[in-house]
Amino acid sequence: VSFYNAQTGLECALALDKTNPGLYATASADGSPATSADQCDGNSISNYLYSRDPTAGATTTFQFDISYVGSHPMCTSVSVYKAQGGSITVESRGYNTMACPSAGTNTRRVERSLKLRTNIVVASPGP
Repeated sequence: VSFYNAQTGLECALALDKTNPGLYATASADGSPATSADQCDGNSISNYLYSRDPTAGATTTFQFDISYVGSHPMCTSVSVYKAQGGSITVESRGYNTMACPSAGTNTRRVERSLKLRTNIVVASPGP
């Protein structure tokens, strides 16, 4: 379950970047606040925050719950870092518990994490 939640968070972060390109902050621009249309696995995202460093890049974080039939909702936490040079790092953490780590502790919590790094090089026009 935790791994599935982490995978869903990673895929959701990539999909949101395509459907709402201004959602994530960059070194030169603030991120636009998440709306009810910005969803992951049919669930609204929450705890949307970002921080910018104009010389390096920006990090945007958010969370969402995934509900399973006959079970309580389980937390997924996502972080998207966009570097000034164009590279992107997405880290998604899936949990088997209702509360994300910031909401308390559970000794039976299982966490799985996936990280994706992309390097986008903007080529200069040739002679």
